[in-house]
Amino acid sequence: MSGRLHDDLDRWRAADLISDDQADAIAEFETGESVPGPGFLAEGLGYVGAALAVGAGVLIAQNAWEDLSTAGRLTLIAVLALAMFGAGWALRSREVPALQRLTDVMWFGATAAAGAFAGLFGSDVVGLVDQEIGVAVGLTVVVIGGALWALRQRSLELIALVLGITITVMSATTLVTSGDVSPLVFGPILWVIGASLLAAGRSERIAPASTAKVVGALGVAFGSQVISVEGDILGAAFAAVTAGALMVYAVKERDDIMLAIGGIMVLLFVPQLIFAVFGDSLGAPVALFLTGTALVVIAITITKARTVGHSDKR
Repeated sequence: MSGRLHDDLDRWRAADLISDDQADAIAEFETGESVPGPGFLAEGLGYVGAALAVGAGVLIAQNAWEDLSTAGRLTLIAVLALAMFGAGWALRSREVPALQRLTDVMWFGATAAAGAFAGLFGSDVVGLVDQEIGVAVGLTVVVIGGALWALRQRSLELIALVLGITITVMSATTLVTSGDVSPLVFGPILWVIGASLLAAGRSERIAPASTAKVVGALGVAFGSQVISVEGDILGAAFAAVTAGALMVYAVKERDDIMLAIGGIMVLLFVPQLIFAVFGDSLGAPVALFLTGTALVVIAITITKARTVGHSDKR
């Protein structure tokens, strides 16, 4: 496969224009040669082997943890992080999707281990407490996960980066307020992070765009749930409006995953809003009726949107 085609396929994969399997099919068609790969069996064996190795390491750590000094514990975690990073580095391949996925898993585990190292170092060596440890862990995950994401721009690396940002922001918020912060504050934080990621994915300013949109939608959903539970009628109304907006976006973009997330949000937040407005006595039957009606409307809208989309393609 020529270098030009190789670079083009990598670019198209990063932009979510084609999948790994489609990239392999294009490469095979252009070169007339099959792209070598270990197959699903070898990939599955790799996952099982990695799980067994990590499980063995956890068991060893549990049995010896109390007897280890702080230096010994830090060394054990550092060895685990470096081993997983090294395994990912050795497995990485731009030609074989299965090895790319294995590398993603290894590097995600290495990022988590690096965060654990930072937390232990911060608590047992530096003397950090509570939210300070959370900030240290979050920043470490942001740095490591961000570097690996910048290197590969793959889904798990992006998820690690987003988790690091979330942990850092929430821990820092609690730290600044000396722990005197309402749970209602965390809902908007999750919502803003999720909405920002969703917008970045939709505009393809971040890769993989599809992962950014899904993770962003989940962040919006969890944030809306916190706002709805912790807030009053306005909180429930905000969550219900968010669910409706996500459904409109999903229908417009013909995105099945967004439709699923939006549908679950409608099922959760519309009844919560109705109970908040009407109370327990009248709330139950009204909630069931309006939620059912909303689902019928959604189904009709989706059907019409798909029919129009199918007609446009003809």
